[in-house]
Amino acid sequence: MVREPFNWQHLSGIGAVRCTGEGKKPRWFLSIRRGNIRAVHVARFLDSLRRHVRKKVILLMDRWAVHRSRIVARALERNRSWLTVEWLPSYAPEYNGTEYLWAYLDQTDLANTPAENLGRLRRQAMRGVGRLCRKVRTGEGVLGRCPLFGG
Repeated sequence: MVREPFNWQHLSGIGAVRCTGEGKKPRWFLSIRRGNIRAVHVARFLDSLRRHVRKKVILLMDRWAVHRSRIVARALERNRSWLTVEWLPSYAPEYNGTEYLWAYLDQTDLANTPAENLGRLRRQAMRGVGRLCRKVRTGEGVLGRCPLFGG
């Protein structure tokens, strides 16, 4: 009997997409870290997003408990001059554009990447997002599967 190596280490990600109201010109943002995402990581992501986005933004957030935490609420308040939040309905992942990003990465860049090599897995995901940002039509196609943008 061959024993598979078993470990509880994993990667988690926070993602966002900036696009027009029609889902055109998407630009994807992704932060990947080892372990679980906590409220402090979401708050840092929101603060860092400001460095990359200069216009006012409407952020669609799901109702994950971390997103509703006091720490994230303070970060949203801190960034309210440029950031407006609209909450997605409960149990509606099909409206979350980043879910389509994960599905795309799973089928392309992350396919056949060994999960036990977390560094390689992270690099592959980031490469895939970079490529998706350069290939605007492909990015529009990924986002176009979302019902908010015609999917």
